[in-house]
Amino acid sequence: MTWILHVCSNLSYIFCYRRVVYNGFVNGDDKSALGGTFAFKRGVGENVGTYPITGSGYTSNNYTINYIKGTMTITQATLFIIADANQLKVYGEKDPQLTYSAAGFVNGDDSNILNGNLTRASGEDAGIYTITLGTLNAGANYLLQLETADFIIEKAKQE
Repeated sequence: MTWILHVCSNLSYIFCYRRVVYNGFVNGDDKSALGGTFAFKRGVGENVGTYPITGSGYTSNNYTINYIKGTMTITQATLFIIADANQLKVYGEKDPQLTYSAAGFVNGDDSNILNGNLTRASGEDAGIYTITLGTLNAGANYLLQLETADFIIEKAKQE
């Protein structure tokens, strides 16, 4: 009998499934001819990466059981960054700190993992400028997806 474990990861940081493939039975036997309980164990870790998976648990007096090692891959979770609307300044003033909200944290993470700042398209003339991710990051476990907004530079009032 050969055991194969197929595992995938996506969606909510860790989403996996398992499938056991049996082969090599004879005389009309199937998995019910095995004793014990199938179990699998994966390598330790919750960060993005590939982890080994091993199977164990079945017993048999009639079969030699071979477990084929598998892997589980944890991929980046998507973290949605939503730039706040109505951010602006008056021509000639210093840019304010651009603000945003974030959604999609997993595994107990929160906004404390965020570093850096949003930026905007370059230019100082009165007009509309697109807000971009700039240096904002959440580390290797997240892929940032920006819902952008416009930054407005208003004309200065003449006195």
